[in-house]
Amino acid sequence: MDVTFSTTFAENLRFTQKRPALALQLELQIGDMMRLTDENNVFWMLKSRYSDQSAQQLFEDVQRQLTQLQTAVTRREPLRIWCSETAEDQLGFMWLCDRLKTTDLVVTQVKVPLAFAVTTPLPAYHQFTGLGELDVRQVLAWQLPENAVTQAERQAVSFGWQSLVLENTALRVSLNGRPMNVPAELLDGWFLPYAQVNLPIDEVIGRLMATLPPGMPDWWMRSRLAIVMSPKLSND
Repeated sequence: MDVTFSTTFAENLRFTQKRPALALQLELQIGDMMRLTDENNVFWMLKSRYSDQSAQQLFEDVQRQLTQLQTAVTRREPLRIWCSETAEDQLGFMWLCDRLKTTDLVVTQVKVPLAFAVTTPLPAYHQFTGLGELDVRQVLAWQLPENAVTQAERQAVSFGWQSLVLENTALRVSLNGRPMNVPAELLDGWFLPYAQVNLPIDEVIGRLMATLPPGMPDWWMRSRLAIVMSPKLSND
């Protein structure tokens, strides 16, 4: 079974290959890392403010994804994990290694670049913010290496995951290719120029997506923008 941390990429894999693909849309780069078993965690309420789903629905969606994963593990289906260099994908991979550290299940990983050069029809350099933006047919045509992730390797990666969980700050980003816990305010410098600008919110989000570290979801950007633009912060 293919596993990815992007709903869109999983859907496109499923459609293109006509085989199961599981999306684990966990967004572990944001909020409490222990929330996956806590339906009352503030994360679900915050996300629901910028979503058409309730906090309970968001939590239940993730539980369905986790149930599908557990079913595949119980059936001993080999798992092929698709990852990019975003914090979301790296953290999802680390979480999954921690989850699978006690099983000898066959697990492989495919690393997908988000920036690359093309030469036809014209030379260009393409950059994307996540796997969901990529053309799955093109990705499959690259025939990227599929590397084994042994049980011993999963156990080793799990130590890195547990270290991050111990800190468990409100935000995580990838710095020099390494996911790290950081304060929630770390990226607010990107938002401040728009705090006093009268622009449509969708245009602001579009501009932010072009400059922020890749992989930050739309709803989170809206939540941080609301905080940065709040009267309390402006008066400090």
